[in-house]
Amino acid sequence: PTVGWISGPGADTTFTGEIQYYVIDCTTNFGFSDCSGGTEHGLYSAREGIKFMRSAAAPPSEKIRANAQLATIFMSDEEDQSVKDERDPDGTTFPNEQAVINDYSAFFANNPLSFSIVSNGGSCGEDAEGYREAALASGGAIADLCA
Repeated sequence: PTVGWISGPGADTTFTGEIQYYVIDCTTNFGFSDCSGGTEHGLYSAREGIKFMRSAAAPPSEKIRANAQLATIFMSDEEDQSVKDERDPDGTTFPNEQAVINDYSAFFANNPLSFSIVSNGGSCGEDAEGYREAALASGGAIADLCA
């Protein structure tokens, strides 16, 4: 399915419908055994949403203008689930966590400026290295969520 608000099979044009499809029915729609309580696919969701909104398939109301300035902001107290699982929700697998981080860093290096406000694994939460590396690859900045 297309990932991104207000698009994708099973989704409708209401925020409630999107929450139902992508969050509540996550196990049915994406095949994971547990999509709640700690499964955050922020990198995947951002990448797929940006790709969709830049595609010819995006309707005008969802398309990013060619000259628009776009920024992505990640905020999390844990590592991205794709990094932890070495697997994206679409089934793409990676040999190790660093390969996942490298893949997303390569995407964000050529896409919107990104910022990460995430845990460094110190005083709270997990080390969210994937979000930090994606932001730095884009030329953006990072901040410690727990500071």
